[in-house]
Amino acid sequence: MPFNEFVLVAEDDESQAFFYRRSFAQIGLNDFFIVRDGEEAIDYLEGCNKFQNRDEFPFPDWLLLDLKMPRKTGLEVLEWVKGHATCRVVPTVMLSASSQDEDVRRAYDLGINAFFEKPRTLEELTRVLRLIKAFWETAQRPRLDRTHKCSR
Repeated sequence: MPFNEFVLVAEDDESQAFFYRRSFAQIGLNDFFIVRDGEEAIDYLEGCNKFQNRDEFPFPDWLLLDLKMPRKTGLEVLEWVKGHATCRVVPTVMLSASSQDEDVRRAYDLGINAFFEKPRTLEELTRVLRLIKAFWETAQRPRLDRTHKCSR
């Protein structure tokens, strides 16, 4: 199955979003969208509100979540994702400044595919994103319903 490499990133910190953009450019991943909070991530995945046009806002091949975000945390988004028939098969990775065992354990209890402590440098972030990308390029995954529309 071809890997389309469209990534949805949920990150509320603008400086971190800047580093994601730089790292993605360095690894040749140009198709991504960054949302600023957990509610916006769910709206995007559902294709609701300003994200209704799937040509403009394609359904992601994988999802990167920050843990601590406004409106809904990464754990709340993860819980929603794993409880949603269309979204639960989307590979989901958490990158967080927190490495507290309770946060890591809760994420895995909710079905996260991987949890990384947020790298402190651009080079380290690029290395981690390159590893994640390489893994999901080669892993077998179910076909996704890319036309999923808002049901709310």
